[in-house]
Amino acid sequence: MRPVQRGLPHLYTNGQPYNSALGGLVAKLGAYCSYCEKPLSHAHEIEHIQPKDLYPGLERHWENLLLACKNCNTAKGKQDWPLNHWLIPDRDNTFISFVYLENGIVEINPHLATAPLAAKTLELFNLNDERGKHGLLKRVIPRMECWGKAKLSLIHWHNNPTLEMEKLIIDLAKATGFFRLWMAVFADVPTVREQLLSAFPGTEPACFTTPPQPHPNTDNLPHGSKI
Repeated sequence: MRPVQRGLPHLYTNGQPYNSALGGLVAKLGAYCSYCEKPLSHAHEIEHIQPKDLYPGLERHWENLLLACKNCNTAKGKQDWPLNHWLIPDRDNTFISFVYLENGIVEINPHLATAPLAAKTLELFNLNDERGKHGLLKRVIPRMECWGKAKLSLIHWHNNPTLEMEKLIIDLAKATGFFRLWMAVFADVPTVREQLLSAFPGTEPACFTTPPQPHPNTDNLPHGSKI
C-alpha cells in the first residue's frame, strides 16, 4: 500500500460536491486505488476515509477524500472504524506495514508493533478476497500478473541495464499499477526504485529511508504517523 501525501486542495474547494475533487485527486495521487494500488482506467471512485453518511460534515472536505477502485470502496462501505484502529495511506507508512507475495497474497509485517492495525486494514478492504471467480479476478490474480511482468522486466534490466531500459520499465509500471509490487521486485536496483518514487504522483518519499521512518504526516491529519 503506497504511502502518499495529498497536500492542499487542488482544483477543488472544500464545500463543492465531492465528485468535483476527482480531477485534483488524480493530479495529486495518480489514477490508482489508494488501497489496492490497481490502476483506475475507468470507474474512478472517491473514497471517504470517514463515511460520508455518518460524517456529513466531512463529505465535501478534501482531507477526507482518497481515490479507490469499486472493489475497495464497496468492501469498506459504511464501516466506521476509529482512525487510530487502522492504517491510512495519507498519514501512515503503509509501505513497510505489509508484505506482498508472488502468489498475489498480501500479508502483514509481523515485526512491527502496528501489526494488529495492519491486519484490520487488510480486513477493512478485503484485499485477499479469493472467494470465487470474482474475488480472484479482482484481487489476487491482478497482483500475480503484475508480479510476473515486474520479474520479466527485472530480467530485461539485468540483460540491458541502461537508462533506456529503465524508462521502459517505469512506463510499464505506471501503466500496470501496483507500485508496491514493483518496489519489491526491484528491491536490489536502487536506481529503478528511485524513479518509481518520483513516477507515481504523491508518493511520500520520507517513508523510504533506511532505517524506515513513520509517515511524517506534514498535512497534520488526525491520528497520523502511527508508523
